[in-house]
Amino acid sequence: MSEAKEKPSNRQRLRTALLFTANTHQVAQADLMLSTLFDDNAGNFSGDVWVLSTGLDDAARAYLDARGVRYHIDGMLWAWEALNWKEIAKTELVPGGTWEEAFERYRNKRMSKLIFCDWFDSHGANYDSVAICDSDMYFQKDVNAVFSCAGNGKINYAKEDNPIVSGSGLWTKDFHYRRLLGDLDYRSGDREINIGFLVAAPERINHLFAEVKKKFLELPAELISQYKWHDQDICRLLRYEHPEIFATFRHGVIVHTCSGGLKRIEERRAGRFYDRETNDMPGIIHFGGRTWENFDSVAPAFTIESDRLFYTYLSDAARRKLGERFDEATARRLEKRVEDWEAAVEAEKEALDPDATTDSEMRDEHGNSAFTVVTETAKPEAAPEPERRVIWNAARRILPD
Repeated sequence: MSEAKEKPSNRQRLRTALLFTANTHQVAQADLMLSTLFDDNAGNFSGDVWVLSTGLDDAARAYLDARGVRYHIDGMLWAWEALNWKEIAKTELVPGGTWEEAFERYRNKRMSKLIFCDWFDSHGANYDSVAICDSDMYFQKDVNAVFSCAGNGKINYAKEDNPIVSGSGLWTKDFHYRRLLGDLDYRSGDREINIGFLVAAPERINHLFAEVKKKFLELPAELISQYKWHDQDICRLLRYEHPEIFATFRHGVIVHTCSGGLKRIEERRAGRFYDRETNDMPGIIHFGGRTWENFDSVAPAFTIESDRLFYTYLSDAARRKLGERFDEATARRLEKRVEDWEAAVEAEKEALDPDATTDSEMRDEHGNSAFTVVTETAKPEAAPEPERRVIWNAARRILPD
């Protein structure tokens, strides 16, 4: 007689994955995101996690392997071959740099989510619901239930807070689209679509980014290079053209702190962020636009250097090189302290005798040090010796309170 099997839960039946875009540097800065995502008392995520990347070094891959995070790497060669990079990426070109480097900078900042299409061809069929997001997320509540919204067959997202008003940056971007394309009926909607966190069936997201890719090939290069159109702008355009494929999350799922959302967030205790509008903790905080700088409890995680976080996974040669960097930095700090000390001492000497600008000038007619003269003529119970006073005041100049 066989044993009755327990009916699987919804979480077990729904195959989920969270994907975020990052290269080596951003993977290091996503350590906090991953920690909150996997924390039983925060995101408690039970699905798979993937990195979509244009390039990861060996240490970053070892770090991800250790955390159980998978990765998919695509250099997006199609973009290099299909787009006019000498026009599109000219704002990314630096003196002495190459067009290839300018392409890489633009690709990594402005269109890396399109790697999803390449990932989908190999892995999309393995999942029922996926989220694609940036690397600056912060999870505060169980996120698993959010993936069920993919059942509506739409692209689920959250709007930014600030309205798109005439004369604003987004309005101006859209003005130039209408001007260059002649699409005078186009309207961008009341608020921006933020693609920093999207949830849908993988087929739906693949279709979205396939359309974004197509638009990249069709849009005037001037719109991309001069007016900074990128993947999110194209999604805003697609929301206008196909509003039926988009839906917004219920209130409280996520707050995007860029474009007005920062005013809603209050950190009531370290690492716990509340929405002033609901008086509750949002499930997800998206610290877009470097808004993490406003919170000391999380800011260090977004500035950490990758070789420090990945130190365990560095080669011996890389560790030695990092040690040499630390030694050089220490030597520079010590040298700077000596320079500050000497400058402070000289400043105090001048303060004692404004007319004495150098040590050689601070002597009496017999060539004796002015300090010695004062010390010899002063009574023992008088004020501290000038030399001691110089040292004391110099220390006050350069040491913290």
